[in-house]
This record gives sequence, structure tokens and C-alpha cells, in this order.
Amino acid sequence: MAKVPNTTTFTLQDVCNVVLGNPTSLQECISLAITSWYDGTYYTAPATSLLEFRNYGKTGVGINLGYSISSGAAACIASTTLRYTDTGDLNTSNAVWTDSGGTSNAATGWYSNGSIHRFWNSTTEVLGSASSC
Repeated sequence: MAKVPNTTTFTLQDVCNVVLGNPTSLQECISLAITSWYDGTYYTAPATSLLEFRNYGKTGVGINLGYSISSGAAACIASTTLRYTDTGDLNTSNAVWTDSGGTSNAATGWYSNGSIHRFWNSTTEVLGSASSC
């Protein structure tokens, strides 16, 4: 997930590429958008136009997470690898990436910070609810 360009010439496809959940229309982008990812210079709630997505997005914050394809419990005890989330806190994150620019989704599976675990679906771009380790 990169950011929407900070210009007035970006397209709906630019926005769809950044909004989590694979939207295909402006209405879906508005519905799926994360409020804290808007640039307050261009956004007024509720969003009603494409131009309000100017500079929309979030860069990744590094966090060490355990990973397992099989279970949350296994992720809780797995050795950690540097991953990136939009908040740097697995409790409040909306996505997991392999790069700080948020352009490459982390693999589908369970991620843990040692206290909680959450399931990340890289296809649907949905990070499930937290459960204790």
C-alpha cells in the first residue's frame, strides 16, 4: 500500500490500490477507507469525492512479529521477523506488510507480538480480531 499521490491528477485506480479490501468503485473506497489514513488538509468527514483521497495512506511502522500458517498459538511462540503495520501496534493495526512503504502484503497467516495473535488475510486485506496467546 503506497500513498495516493499528493496531486490533483490521481485516478480512482490509484485510490483503489491504496484502500484496504480491494475496492473497485469510489463508493467502496469511501466505505472501506480508514479515517486516520486521510490527510486532514484535503478531507472533510464524511468523504464524498475522489479528491478527498489526496495523499491518503499510511507508511509502515516496524514491529517484530511471530508468524505461523497453522495457528495463532504457534505464532505466539514463533521466532520473530520484522514486519510493518500501519500503527506499529498489533492490537490496533489494520494491515501487515513486508516493507515500510506498505506496498507488499505479508503472507496470509497468524501473526503475534507474544501477547496476542491475529489472522491476516493478504488476499482480502483483512486483519482479524485479537486473541490472547
